[in-house]
This record gives sequence, C-alpha cells and structure tokens, in this order.
Amino acid sequence: MNVIGDPGSGRSTLLRGLDDSLVGRDWTVVRILGHATFRNTPLAALALAGVGPGKDTRQQAFIASLTTAIDELVTKLVPDRSAILVDDWDDLDDASWGVISAVRARTGVPVITARHPPRPGSELTTRSAQTSYGTAHELRIQPLSFSELAQILQSRLDAPLSQNTLSRIYAKSGGNPGLALALVDAAVSGGKLVLQDGLWCGAQDLWTNTLGAAARVLLDRLTPRQRDLLEVLATVGTVNLDTVAQHSDLEDIEQLETEGFIALFPSDSATFVTVEPPLLVEYFRHETAYARRYRLATAVASGLGTADGMMEAVRAAPRGETRDARLVRLVHERAREEQLAAQQAWRVRPSIATATRAMRAGMLATAAAPADLESIVAEAEHLPRTELEELEWVLARTDALIAFDMDTERAIELLREAAPRCGAYTDVLVAREAYIALVYADSLEPARALQDAPADAPPRSRAAVWVGQAILALIEGRLSECRELWDRIAALPAHVLAPDPSIRAATLVFQGAADYLDGDPAAAIETALAEFSRALSSRDVTTILAQGSLCATLLLLESRHEEAAEVLECTTMLGMPAITPAFVPLTLAISGSVLASRRGNRGLAEQHLAEFDRITNGAVHLPGASRSWASMQALTSVGKRREAADLSLAAGDEHWSRGRALAAAYAYLAALDVDPSVERLAHAEARLAAVDSNTIRVLTQNARAWALRDRTELVRLAEQYAQQGQTSLAISAYRRAAVIARTDGQPGEVRDIDARLALVLAHVPAGRYDPRRGSHTIVELSNRELRIAQLARTGLTNQQIADELILSVRTVESHLYRIMRKLGIDRRAELADHIASDHPDAL
Repeated sequence: MNVIGDPGSGRSTLLRGLDDSLVGRDWTVVRILGHATFRNTPLAALALAGVGPGKDTRQQAFIASLTTAIDELVTKLVPDRSAILVDDWDDLDDASWGVISAVRARTGVPVITARHPPRPGSELTTRSAQTSYGTAHELRIQPLSFSELAQILQSRLDAPLSQNTLSRIYAKSGGNPGLALALVDAAVSGGKLVLQDGLWCGAQDLWTNTLGAAARVLLDRLTPRQRDLLEVLATVGTVNLDTVAQHSDLEDIEQLETEGFIALFPSDSATFVTVEPPLLVEYFRHETAYARRYRLATAVASGLGTADGMMEAVRAAPRGETRDARLVRLVHERAREEQLAAQQAWRVRPSIATATRAMRAGMLATAAAPADLESIVAEAEHLPRTELEELEWVLARTDALIAFDMDTERAIELLREAAPRCGAYTDVLVAREAYIALVYADSLEPARALQDAPADAPPRSRAAVWVGQAILALIEGRLSECRELWDRIAALPAHVLAPDPSIRAATLVFQGAADYLDGDPAAAIETALAEFSRALSSRDVTTILAQGSLCATLLLLESRHEEAAEVLECTTMLGMPAITPAFVPLTLAISGSVLASRRGNRGLAEQHLAEFDRITNGAVHLPGASRSWASMQALTSVGKRREAADLSLAAGDEHWSRGRALAAAYAYLAALDVDPSVERLAHAEARLAAVDSNTIRVLTQNARAWALRDRTELVRLAEQYAQQGQTSLAISAYRRAAVIARTDGQPGEVRDIDARLALVLAHVPAGRYDPRRGSHTIVELSNRELRIAQLARTGLTNQQIADELILSVRTVESHLYRIMRKLGIDRRAELADHIASDHPDAL
C-alpha cells in the first residue's frame, strides 16, 4: 500500500495511527524512516531502524551485509501478523528499499509506504520504477474541506476559530492540515492569534518569523533565476501559462513544477500557474527587501500582469489543494487586488471619488483596519465634490460606521447632516435611514413614512425609496405589493444600484425571497442557485455571501438539505468582510444551526447559535431566519415537541405584535408542524390568512389538514402539489396521510398512499429531498443507537445484530424501540429513509 500525500497532508499521522492500531492487535510492526541526509548511504535507514548490517563497504562484504540485513529483518517478523511501515519513502536509500522488497517477496509481509505524489517530469529511479514486489494499492490523501479543517484546528486549540480567521487560514494552507497547524501554532506563539470570548481571533496579519524560517529552508535549493520567477508569480497571483512562457525560461518553469513549487492546471480555455504551497506567497509578500521588490515589479509591469479569465482557475484545483481552497484564495486575492488598486488611486489622484473607492475597498477584507479608513476620512474632508459624489461618500462612511462600530445613531446623524449637500439625491439619504432602521434597529416606522420620490427625481432616488418600501412590504406580508415594487426596480438601468454594495446585496436577498413566497418556489430556487454560481465566477465576495444566505435558507425550507449543506460550506469558508450586511451572517448562522441539528450534531448547532448571539447588529426577520426556528430544533432534538411548539407559537405572537406578519406566519406554521393541534390551528389560522403570499396559503392548507388529521384532504393536496411541481410538499402530504391512515387502522389505504408516493419519488433525483418535510424535527441518536439502526436498515435480524455487536437480543430490541420512538416511525423498513437523511456521513 502506497500512502501518497504532500508534506503536511497527514500521511505520517496516518502511518502512526496504523502502527498503534496494529500493535494494539498484537501485531509486530517494523517502522523504517527515510532520511534525506543519508539517502546516498547504503542501508542507513535499516541501520537506524535497528536492523544492523555490517559496516564493511567492499563489494563482496556489502553483498554479505545485504544478505545479513534480509535475514535479520525476516527474523523480526511474525508470520501472518507483521507489517513493515516506511515513512518518507522518497528519502529512503536504495539499498534499504532493496532489502525491504526482497523480504516482501520472500515472506509476503504487507509493506505500507508514505511518499510524495509523483512529480511531472521527475526522473524515475530504479526503486521508484519497481512495482514487482507484489500487488500495490494506492491511497491518495486529499486536502481537507473547510469544515474538516475547522474540526482539526478546534481540537488543537480547544476552542473554535472565528469565521474570518478560519477562512484566512484555509486559504493560506490550501486545506493542508500540516500547513494549517504550523500557521496556527506560530500565530499563537507570536501573539497573532488570541482567545477572545471563547473564540480564537487572528490579527490583521498572521505572518510570523517562524514561518519565514521554514519557507527559506524550502527555497534554498532554487537557483537565483528560479527564485526570481517564483517570486514574480507569487506577486501576480494565478496567471496564464502562455503569458509566463513569453517572459520566462521554460526549463525554469518545468523545474519549479518538478520540485513542487508551482502547480499547473488546465481550464476550458487555458492552463494556469499558481505558487505552491500558498504560504510561500505570504513569505514573498512579507520578507522581500524593497529594492528587490521594485526590480521584480518591473518584470510584472513589463508583461506578466494578471491573466484575463483568471476565474476559470476555480474550475480545476491543482494537486495539493481543494477546489474550495482555490476559490477562497481567489476571492481573497480579488479583494486584495481591489484594495491595492483603490489605495494606489487614492494616493496618486486624491479626490472624493478615489477616497470613496478606497473606503469601500477597505471594508472588503476579512481583517479590515478601521484606522486606515479613519485616515482617509480626515484627508478627504475638504476635497471638492459634486452632489452625486457627496452622496456616494456619505453612504460609504455610514456603511463603515455600522460595519466597525455599529454606531447607527451616528450613521443616521451623518445622513441628515449631508442632506443639504446632496440636492436631488436627498431621497436616497432618507431611504437609507429607513433601511438602517429596518435592518439594524428592528424598527418599521421610518420605512412606513417613506414617500415616493418625485417623477422627475434621478433614477437612483426612486430606486432607493422603492427598495425600502419593498423590504417593508415583504416583512409585513404584503407580497403582491412587494413584487410590484421589485418589478419597478428591475425596469431601471442595471447601473442604478451598482455603486451601492449594501443595497445591491439587500436587493438580491429580499427580491429572491419575494419570488419564492409569491411566485413559483421551485423556479425561484433554481434562479437563486444560478445567480449564486455566477457570483462565484465573478469572485464578488459580497454577492456570493448574500446570494449564498438566500440559497441556504430556501433550500432548507424545501427540505433539500444536502444542497443547503454545500451552499453553506462554500459560503462560510469565505469569511465575512466588514461590508457584509448584518442579515447575511445572521441568516447563515441560523441555517448552519438548523442543518447541524438535522444531522444530529447538537454541539455544532449550539456553536452556530452562539455565533448568532454574538452578532448584535441586525434584526431582519426573513423566512426561516428567526432564532426561534433553531431554538425550536434544539428542543425537538430532546423530545420536547410540545415545548418547541409553544416556543414557536409565542415567537409568532411576538412577531405579529411588532408588525412582522411574514415571520409570524412561519413561526405559526412551524408550531403546527411540530405539534399539530386544533387549538393551535384556531389561534393562528386567521393571521395566516391575512398574509398575502401564495406560498403561505399553500403551507396553511397543508398544516390545516395535518392538524385536523384529514388524510383524504392530505392526499388531494399531495396530488395537487405533485402536478404543480411542488415535490417537497407532495412528499410531505403523502407521508402525513400515510401516518394518519396507519394510526386509524387502514392498511389498504396505507398501501395505496405508499404506491402514489413511490410514483412521485421515482421522478426525483436520489437524495435531493429529505424524506420528512417536517423540517423542524431533529433526531439525536447515540453512537450505539446509530450503529444498531445502520445494521437494522441493511436487513439484519435482531439476533444477527446482537451477534455482530456482542450484545444480548433483549438489548438490541430495547435500543430499536427507543430508536423508532425517536424517529416517530413504527416500521423497521422506514429506518433507511430516516438514517439516510439524518446521518448521511455514516452510510
């Protein structure tokens, strides 16, 4: 078995774990380690492992030493219960490998090696070409996903990292756990990573001299010309290979790839080059002398530059880095490029326009520096400006005040002070005040007071007012009016809202929610996913986060949990720049908590709720984004369904009293879903009917039939939903009808409903929908319960399960009773559906 992985990938850790496991099973393990220093010293690795050949290097004596080494190694092995583990195989001397191969051929002992991936163009040695010592299997260790790296680092630090800090570490390490751990250890020892309120938070710059020393060791084997080329590539970022080839020696490019310093990866239209590992990019940016940097900058200016179409690089990740890590790096690079360009423009051509650009660019970073923006404000105070330039400047400043200080009062003062200087754009400032009240102060009154801008007002003014009115209409459950306002905004030229990232993000989220609630929900989700994909291609972090928060919420509401998980992973790994509107991290935190609960991970669900509670600067009540949704999940997970429903009902009453009709409707529906009763239905039905939303009307029909236990109506609704393409609702209604029929003792009707449901499921991609629409139901199984459920779902009898787990049959029966009670099922055959949806990673 060849375990293949880059340095830091975990290959040596895997071998150590295998060693411990085998020894724990009374196996004999011979552990051999390659040493680069002794690679040209015959039999050095074996000698260091305690296999002692003679020291005479004459040919005849050396042959005898080989024979002695083979015999001695064989004597260390126990037949059928031994293994040889070879770490750092690439640095093993040839003679030692020859002895190991001979022993393998003689005894059949398993040999497991840990080695580098083969480098393109590297010369084959005799031992690297040798594959005749037996059947060789290959295990390639891939870089970690964002969530996997988060778990490893949390285990190392005994506390979670902040999302922004984790995002930066993920980008710099490329998902390589060894690099990530080295960076974290160095940052902690260097004071760049500190524990604040239970979270590890990184400084603006995580670089330390310790990392620099490690990088210099890697670079020592490069020629000066190769090092220059590598540093230029690190400065430029991801670049087209054709562009590099025009300005560099192809042999140098080939050698850098062979040594693993760069990775080449093709896209649809070009091949791109990137520096590996990512930490080397940080080294060059931090430790290059100014004169050297100036000399190399001329090489960049002379033609390398940033390649066109760089985003195509996301489509294929190079060896040693996941595509997710590649995306994070490119998104962070784009933000950095915009910061550098904006700062340069501000320094070279100081004006209120370049100051505004520098201000907004400064909020794009996940580790933004407020002091830098304060200096821009001080220097730009007396610069001349037009009315429109004054408007953009004031909006940027209010965004900064809220992003860094959560000073909404000062932000509103600033808007009012600027009104006389903005002329025809005064309505934009009034609308922004209403928007701040809606999004950050949980106050609807300023938006209710908004008046349409005059017909001759600039499009920007009319659009700003309409956005505020549309958000208010959505919150108050007036969906027809809301969609009419979004249609007006859509009819304006696309550039009208372009300069304002906050409003642009709000438009994406609230308009998408309106389309889902009062149009075609399935079409709205597909449109949102398409927009999310386009945002990823553009590397626009604000749009990615806003669109991702919308997609995650809508997918969860439709019980498309696996897709929601993918969107959440892709979104949260980017970090959260200061410019991000507050409702985005709030929504992502709730979605993450709900999804974690659905998977039985109560600790992670609570961690996401803690993130929500730390975000004090926001209170937007979108569908499915209320804290009560996640809190109700937590109660349901421990079987407190009635308490969960009571909590949700109370939350609905609170929302209703504050004028938040849409949030109230979802809270009432959640209560009816978790613990349906005629009393709860009577309490909520009139209020649900008052909400002007097609989706709410449909959900209310379903909830009413469920609360009244009307299986005939549920079947009728299921058929209607199926015809309309509302697959998730159809599945839910059929399943609920089957539960009622089974409880009422109607087995024939149950079979009929199951047959109808099977027809619906036959046209649904496997795994798209959670089998239980009841999106508020969490099931938390113990490890023993989960294992028994897994075995039972495969068809094993209780006796077979007992034999497998060395338990009594009575114990298995007791566990299965508790499992089925938790899952709310009464047939063993239903286990497959529920285990598949709640515990996908275990299958």
